Amino acid sequence: MAGGQGPAGGGGAAPELSAGRFVRVGDLVQARAALAADPNVTLVTDEGLAAFAGVGFWRAVEEELGHSVVVDCADDAGLVMAGLRAGCRDLLFTGPEELAVKLADMAGQIGGRLRRTLDSVDAGSS
Repeated sequence: MAGGQGPAGGGGAAPELSAGRFVRVGDLVQARAALAADPNVTLVTDEGLAAFAGVGFWRAVEEELGHSVVVDCADDAGLVMAGLRAGCRDLLFTGPEELAVKLADMAGQIGGRLRRTLDSVDAGSS
């Protein structure tokens, strides 16, 4: 199966929790499993999935769960702006600082948060 995906509808293996209480998730099934294991965990989209699945998908996941998800936009400023328009309020942006300042201002104006790093995320937990 491509990209470490599990069987159809199975969502793959349950994600592992990292020491910082962040967990990378690739779909709704993994997000539910992570919350079942620890309802206080901070969910973070797997790398590249915000662009692949779309920020609207992750906003729908948030609504379904009733729990926020940090949308990892990597260095894509356009994806951050699309996420804000879609209703995502917790985004990760690793691009240039000059853009980050502007994006953080945009996010702050609508009650959102722009993260620059997730120091406690175990990148190998996906």
